[in-house]
Amino acid sequence: MKTRLRELKNETDSAYPNFDQMWAKIEQAGHQANDRNKQKTIQQRRQFLPQTAAQWAVLTLLGIVVFGTPAILTAQNQGFWLFGKPGIESAMSKGLGQNIDTSVVREGITLTLETAVTDHDRTLLLYTLDTRNFPYQLWQFDQMYLVDEKGNKHPGQSSHKYMPNGKISGYFETQWSPDQHESVQFIAEDLQAYSIVESKLDYEPHDGAVQSFPINRDGLQSVQLETRSVGDTNRLLKTTYTYITSTTDKSQPYVQVVRNGKAQPVLGANIMGTPAGEKSFQNQSTYENQILLDPETAFQLTYARIEKEWSEDWNFQLTLDQEQMQKNTQKIVIHKPLDAESGLHLKELVISPTELVVLAETDHTLMTPPYIEYWLQIGERRIEGIYEGKHTGSNETDNLVAFRFEADASLSILPETPISFHARHRQIVVDAPAQSFLLRNIGQEKQSLQADLDGYPITWTYYMEQGNLIVQSDSENNEFSGIWQTYQLHDGKRIYGKPMHASIQGDGDAFGMDRYEGFSGTEAEIYIWKYAVAKPDQEVSLTIK
Repeated sequence: MKTRLRELKNETDSAYPNFDQMWAKIEQAGHQANDRNKQKTIQQRRQFLPQTAAQWAVLTLLGIVVFGTPAILTAQNQGFWLFGKPGIESAMSKGLGQNIDTSVVREGITLTLETAVTDHDRTLLLYTLDTRNFPYQLWQFDQMYLVDEKGNKHPGQSSHKYMPNGKISGYFETQWSPDQHESVQFIAEDLQAYSIVESKLDYEPHDGAVQSFPINRDGLQSVQLETRSVGDTNRLLKTTYTYITSTTDKSQPYVQVVRNGKAQPVLGANIMGTPAGEKSFQNQSTYENQILLDPETAFQLTYARIEKEWSEDWNFQLTLDQEQMQKNTQKIVIHKPLDAESGLHLKELVISPTELVVLAETDHTLMTPPYIEYWLQIGERRIEGIYEGKHTGSNETDNLVAFRFEADASLSILPETPISFHARHRQIVVDAPAQSFLLRNIGQEKQSLQADLDGYPITWTYYMEQGNLIVQSDSENNEFSGIWQTYQLHDGKRIYGKPMHASIQGDGDAFGMDRYEGFSGTEAEIYIWKYAVAKPDQEVSLTIK
């Protein structure tokens, strides 16, 4: 499921925010749903590395063309990395993958394309990369993509793991597949090797403490740390990273909180990659007060430093075959509305050897998933799924969204097996009424205002900090999910506050914080753009067959 942030509005007068910036760039949000709340280490985030570019170029230079044969061995017994892909493993165990098994050696690095799996709307390439002749800790390829017979480029996602034997096992996946047989090119560009750099930051955390540390090396210009109290027992740590050139830099910095030589646990989920300007992004984590305020606690900056590059395009040619997969795929027509509120009309269920996909039409553009949890009930089995959002294969004008459910080898669906679609934890985005809230006596001391918003109690807390007006909002109502953004009116134009707090949709966090830079005066009239309401216990279901 994608993760929603309250990173909404630039300080302009446009009617709506830039929706591209409303989503956190949390890596593989949908494809790593089972691990969405775990902290990502730099090694894990670097697992975008081994799909292989440089080496695919060698295959092109050599004119190698590979035609796959069935792959019957499972990914698990071959030691391949397929995190969160039980459906792919299941298909391979049934002989529905293409065995490629072709290697290329370049400057002591061996890349092996092992297997291709093509499903109804996705293609996955499994590979291993042997870099044991080099001392570098991390490896990255700048781009990987497929090119079909018509010359269309199909980018995708990649993930890999550093195996105990020193090799790297990974996969490249794109939301595209051939109709049946098709000759394609797999291209990977710019292989890069990195080392890990660690540096201690002499940060002294207390409420509102903001410290900036210049780095000015390895593509990283600076890192800024800020802490704030969250309730009585917890404290928020926000880190802002600014690059010398742009955020396309691959250094992937993060700050780790360490005490007594051990990384300290985060409360809830890390929120990583929130855009904070053309050259900056922010991470946000919550810790116990006693951890951040302990004099023995250290703040350690960790990032990747590039050590060597192979600046070539590697091109690998192969023929993808989906014939066997299509023979084992069926579609069930649904054409039923899910409920009267969400605007979702379930269209069809696709059952393939690797996954189950429910396609649904919407009667409007969805700003946020209507529910948090989704699952299929298949006989006695409950299969958890994710909301993918706009279906990758649909036209730009289509309001077609997809829900994906991975199918492992133990799943059996017979003609008489009942199937139903379920959704739970309703999320509602509400256009706020055109009412204003007057904040009086603005100064350095925190002031509070109790107010009502469509029947929900709201607590405003506001104060001046370093020449800026800070406006916080919260609610004790369990259904209230928070104000997305506030604004002021100046000569009829909306001046939006800069969001200073990000939260994950459905996490029960109603706290919000906006900053109005360069504010002068003792009063401010605040308006609300949108707010969210959650109904955790609301559940709907629909019988498919």
